[in-house]
Amino acid sequence: MKLRSLLPLLLTLSLVGVFTPSVVLSQSIDQLFQQGRTAGKMGKYTEAEAIFRRVIELDPNLADAYNNLGNALYYQGKLDEAIAAYQKAIQLNPNDADAYNNLGNALSDQGKLEEAIAAYQKAIQLNPNYADAYYNLGIALSDQGKLEEAIAAYQKAIQLNPNFTQAYYNLGIALSDQGKLEEAIAAYQKAIQLNPNYADAYYNLGNALFDQGKLDEAIAAYQKAIQLDPNDANAYNNLGAALYKQGKLEEAIAAYQKAIQLNPNLAEAYNNLGVALSDQGKRDEAIAAYQKAIQLNPNLAEAYNNLGVALSDQGKRDEAIAAYQKAIQLNPNFALAYNNLGVALSDQGKRDEAIAAYQKAIQLNPNFALAYNNLGVALSDQGKRDEAIAAYQKAIQLNPNFALAYNNLGVALRNQGKRDEAIAAYQKAIQLDPNDANAYNNLGLALRNQGKRDEAITAYQKAIQLNPNFALAYNNLGNALYSQGKREEAIAAYQKAIQLNPNFALAYNNLGNALSDQGKRDEAIAAYQKAIQLNPNFALAYNNLGNALSDQGKLNEAIATYQKAIQLNPNFALAYNNLGNALKDQGKLNEAIAAYQKALSLPEDTSVTPTTAHTLAHNNLGLVYQPQGKLEEALREYEAALKIDPKFEYAIKNRDAVLALLKQPTELAYTTNNYLPSDDPFIAPKRSVVVLTPIFPQGRNKDGTGFIIKRSGDKLWIVTNRHIVVDAYYSTPPRLCDYVEVQIYLGTKPSNARTQVIKGRVISSLEDPDLAIIEMEAPNLPSDIQPLPISSPSDNMKVTTIGHPEGNTWKRDEGKVVNVSDQRLLLEISLAVGSSGSPILAENNGVIGIIYRIDQEGTGYAIPISRVMRQIETWGIK
Repeated sequence: MKLRSLLPLLLTLSLVGVFTPSVVLSQSIDQLFQQGRTAGKMGKYTEAEAIFRRVIELDPNLADAYNNLGNALYYQGKLDEAIAAYQKAIQLNPNDADAYNNLGNALSDQGKLEEAIAAYQKAIQLNPNYADAYYNLGIALSDQGKLEEAIAAYQKAIQLNPNFTQAYYNLGIALSDQGKLEEAIAAYQKAIQLNPNYADAYYNLGNALFDQGKLDEAIAAYQKAIQLDPNDANAYNNLGAALYKQGKLEEAIAAYQKAIQLNPNLAEAYNNLGVALSDQGKRDEAIAAYQKAIQLNPNLAEAYNNLGVALSDQGKRDEAIAAYQKAIQLNPNFALAYNNLGVALSDQGKRDEAIAAYQKAIQLNPNFALAYNNLGVALSDQGKRDEAIAAYQKAIQLNPNFALAYNNLGVALRNQGKRDEAIAAYQKAIQLDPNDANAYNNLGLALRNQGKRDEAITAYQKAIQLNPNFALAYNNLGNALYSQGKREEAIAAYQKAIQLNPNFALAYNNLGNALSDQGKRDEAIAAYQKAIQLNPNFALAYNNLGNALSDQGKLNEAIATYQKAIQLNPNFALAYNNLGNALKDQGKLNEAIAAYQKALSLPEDTSVTPTTAHTLAHNNLGLVYQPQGKLEEALREYEAALKIDPKFEYAIKNRDAVLALLKQPTELAYTTNNYLPSDDPFIAPKRSVVVLTPIFPQGRNKDGTGFIIKRSGDKLWIVTNRHIVVDAYYSTPPRLCDYVEVQIYLGTKPSNARTQVIKGRVISSLEDPDLAIIEMEAPNLPSDIQPLPISSPSDNMKVTTIGHPEGNTWKRDEGKVVNVSDQRLLLEISLAVGSSGSPILAENNGVIGIIYRIDQEGTGYAIPISRVMRQIETWGIK
């Protein structure tokens, strides 16, 4: 806003009662006065000074000569001499109101406002109708911040002189400073009515209209000011500000550049140019503009604040913080700078300091809705969700149309599990800003948490429609599709997220999950490793990498990976649970138990699937205790799991199995051979042949057959067909089962004897031959259960199979070998469906192969035992 201008100083000519009676002298002084006045009007103030000094030499008692000498000195900037001249005039003529008015002007220019006001008041006392003195008094009062008194003075000047253009103009400025924009606009318009060429009035009219948000009218006023004064740099600067507010960045930049061309020292124009360039993403140019503004005006706090914003956008947070702090040093009441400082500190993880900065911003401006919103974000990051919600609600109270605050409120409510309230908040955000892609994305998260996957997908798709480069929305869309079992579509969504943001570690992690579910474990491992490369502290990616390695049988690598996840996140209950699984698979039961118990000592994690981390740990503890015969301990763990998640299917089945065992005699069947018949020549092979029940996420599959190929203490390796332990119906491509339940031949046991089920881990590949190994721990396994001896096949050899076709357990069938090759055995034998995995036994009960296919009635195919042994060696089993 332009400075107010004092009225031109008065050049008085009244000589009555001052001169000597000499007519000649009077004519001489009269001529000098005329010459002095003419020189003053022409701006020749030095000449005017000399003339009036000559007059004073001629008549030292001439008060008007001193007054006019004061004016000539004033316009030369010789304020002390001018004041002395005015005071001499007043001494000679104490009733000279003009001299008092002019003295007030000189004192005002020296910043001596109290003395100036006293001088104006004396002028008014001497001449109550002195409109100019009232006007100048108004300027001095306004400079003191006494706006009401200033307005009264301007209004009195206007009352005395209704055509007083400058009084209307300055009245408008005072009213505008009070925020009385309508009255200010009326005053400016009156000034313009009186003087249609008053450029400054148009300029300030534009400012008032700008403050009212009437941008088109403000622009018209600035343009009129420029038309009247084409060299008005300030008008171009403010025109640029109005165009910027309308989003017309190119036009705004052109206006700022014109302002700078007209006034290369206009710091404010450089600052505003920086803002527009920053909005265009030209941050280097914006920073250069801010720095130029600061060079021109080292006290321009706004430029330091804006420089901080641009530096923060470049990730230069330390430099940004220094800029904000400089802005605050220059203007300790700069609430916006405190808010922006808080944002930069929060980005550095310094949330306590950030919160203090936001609180200071709010203290300075209690109506600062944005600062309340940002305070809520910092509090939410600290887990102080109730306080965060209160901050967001305050932001909304201050600004009911604050879409971002509603969005953030929704996030906080969702984190509290208040999904309905969260959805309502997101929907309100969308209502206020239908183009808010973030709100649609967050709405999708809340809907997915409610199990409304189709609606969630619609919300994510809307977010993507609004922002086709929204990598996070693509990632979340992938998660929703993944949960629907649409793995291919999920993978496409994750890959799109990665295309948009090649550094998106979370998307790589999620891509790994989908690939792992497809059995593409090498690709999954590559995805997890990329996630870790992008974020070396990504504990979840290490955990998931461990799962993939474990699925490949690389237990040592898996264990190391889980331990890395735990190192990064010591409270990672799921990683401890998975570490326990790997240790259990290695037979390190005590270490496995310790890992599960550690998981249970940590905070619960409800974000995992298919149930919570504590539910999984309790269930897995039960699976360790149960094979050891610790049924009561196992039951306790299963029941603890179901207390947390009553619908967890695996824990329900495991609990029911243990309850059935507890109702039977205390002797565990597989730990004794008391029930075995003594006259069966096939006891040894029957004890080696087992019933296999593969367990998939969808439940149990049909039983199959396998036989022990290796034993080491309590550890067994059982060979079977891959197609028995692979789910080809629910999963495309096929995937291995989670684990296998194993039953051993018990003989003719009593109906109430316990049948203990042992659980084993599967090792296989999805390539030929059709083989798989079940690796398992069987504590206290009787010593008579041993691998079958190995024999060599030959053509026409009589053979026997032992298997479990169509539910007929340990059924024997006889036949003969028709043809022998390195890749397969062709058999003449009648087998029923379900015989896959059965051993082919020579007459000495030595195994020569494993059934893998029934081609037609009376014909079967087996994999030779030599090929079986070669394959399992490739899996590290020797």
